[in-house]
Amino acid sequence: MFIQLIIYAVPSIYAFYYFNPMSYYMIYCKIRMYLILSSALIYHWSYAAASFDRYALSSTNVRLRQLAKVKTAIRMLTAICLVSLTFSVYVPVVYEVKSSTCSIFNNPGATLFTTLSSILLNAFIPTTIMIICTLLIWKNLKEKRQRRRNLFNRENNNLAQEKQDRQALRMLLVQVIVLVLIRIPWLIYSINNVISSYVTNKSSERIAIENFITA
Repeated sequence: MFIQLIIYAVPSIYAFYYFNPMSYYMIYCKIRMYLILSSALIYHWSYAAASFDRYALSSTNVRLRQLAKVKTAIRMLTAICLVSLTFSVYVPVVYEVKSSTCSIFNNPGATLFTTLSSILLNAFIPTTIMIICTLLIWKNLKEKRQRRRNLFNRENNNLAQEKQDRQALRMLLVQVIVLVLIRIPWLIYSINNVISSYVTNKSSERIAIENFITA
């Protein structure tokens, strides 16, 4: 997340006070958009993988718990990085600079594919995985609490463990809720981007707003 913030925020702040390199340098436009989209994929799928890892760790299934290991996590993160970087290779091909704007021009198919893939792969699917894993973790913790109550009859250590479980579950729920709230404005913009790609008679004000958002 920090890397993605640097890639996106720092150039945008610089462009606000000085000038936007994306409006003038083709190579910079292509490289930055590639890094933005690929890092977004890595960021969101890493969160989804972490949610699955926590679900596996809380599971009573021995095979699932065996997946919650450092080696497995490293392999999963490596695979996520490789797939994300490979998938985003098309980005430098379709993005170009025209009229001081770095975007996809005269290619509705590429615009539609980029937007829909971003909505699905950056928002909908990872968030759905996180929500499902959170619900499964809640189910596993609930079953563990019930077993502990039957075995220990609510001893002090049992109460302390239940408190830790509730805190962990709250953190997961807050994480999912915050992520969903953060993604809503971006989803609205992405959907509008698909619709506006078919609009040819845009006003100067609308073009200025779109350029500011994508700066």
